[in-house]
Amino acid sequence: MKFKIFLFIILAFAFCFSAVVSVQAMTEQERQALIAQLQQQIAILMQQVQQMAAQQQGSSSWCHTFNTNLGYANSGSVEVLNLHLALQRQGISYSPDDIYIYSTATMAAVLNFQTRYGITPLTGYLGPKTRIRLNQLYGCGDTTNNSYDSTIYKTDGCNAECVNQSDGTYAVDCGGNPTKCAPDQTCQKNYDTSYAYSSGSVQTIKTLNGAECITTCIPNWQCTNFGPCLNSQQARTCTDTNNCSTTTNRPEVTQLCTSCVADCLFQPDGTYAVDCSGNTEMCNITQTCKKIYDTSTTYNNGTAQTVQTLSGTECVDKCIPSWQCSGLGPCINGQRTQTCVDIDNCGTTDGRPNLSELCTICNASCKTQSDGIYTIDCSGYVSKCGEDEICRKVYDTTYTHNNGSIQTINTLVGAECYTPEE
Repeated sequence: MKFKIFLFIILAFAFCFSAVVSVQAMTEQERQALIAQLQQQIAILMQQVQQMAAQQQGSSSWCHTFNTNLGYANSGSVEVLNLHLALQRQGISYSPDDIYIYSTATMAAVLNFQTRYGITPLTGYLGPKTRIRLNQLYGCGDTTNNSYDSTIYKTDGCNAECVNQSDGTYAVDCGGNPTKCAPDQTCQKNYDTSYAYSSGSVQTIKTLNGAECITTCIPNWQCTNFGPCLNSQQARTCTDTNNCSTTTNRPEVTQLCTSCVADCLFQPDGTYAVDCSGNTEMCNITQTCKKIYDTSTTYNNGTAQTVQTLSGTECVDKCIPSWQCSGLGPCINGQRTQTCVDIDNCGTTDGRPNLSELCTICNASCKTQSDGIYTIDCSGYVSKCGEDEICRKVYDTTYTHNNGSIQTINTLVGAECYTPEE
């Protein structure tokens, strides 16, 4: 075996030397390209020598950690050579590809490896999941931190399949018998589940046992109205009352919008209505400006909320209030009050009479003493009545309307002396 290795090295370097002999007839660019090619070939040949030496020492001495994804573009690299060595140890052939060529045969071999260990999706390329499994088997050093999908899918001769065609969906059982699904159904593969302990970990094994048509859950979307325009976007919530756990056919939950800046401007020269785009209209003397809102209702956290979204402005005829007041009541705590109602419902307080006024409580009275009769007015001023006069209090009489009835209010305003009629 040692002689074979030595002979292999001599032949390899002889090949390299024969290539160098003709280098004098090349351009500088061609020489640099040849040097790069020879360096690559030497690296590959040295790797092969190392592998042959490892095979002489026994299979347990070979290891390699795969750190690079591999595909067709990596043909000629040492990594492809190591991939082929790993496939050989699995008993998977990559023939007729050469030891360092990644072509259709290598892709088929990698697909075989991925199927054997339940690696999905089946690509035929050496990606992260496939590298993790190879490193668990052949990696150098500690590979305990490598993890991969521990579920292995097997068919065990079952050819069940779900087939989607232009005329509908079909469930094909293990024997190849198709069943057409109803319009409200879809196809689902069924698996038997078992578990196995391998390489220090428990693997889930799913074995295909058929396919069937199942009733499709059809979402029933209930959506709130779009909310106000915030940051040029309106949002709403849509809930599937059938809880199908899918977003299929869900209405849009957001939409673009333009924030409305409509406004009413009251200036010395008149009133103006400014719409959402900034266009201005001057109202005539008999009109005023009114903002317009779109009203919607949204449901949030168990509460229905009314949302008013500004949508524009308009000039409308002025409404002239017609005020009817109850009249000022008695002086209570230094204040008299009344209620006033606009029977035209203009929604404004323009021209409304005062609802209250300040007042002073009058303490006017009559006082009879041994020397005569006296009047005391609201300010406390005392006046003596004549011998044939008597004293009486003076009241202002007003009326108020309250709760459907008329009430008479007598408010003390003073006291006076008068001569009673005979």
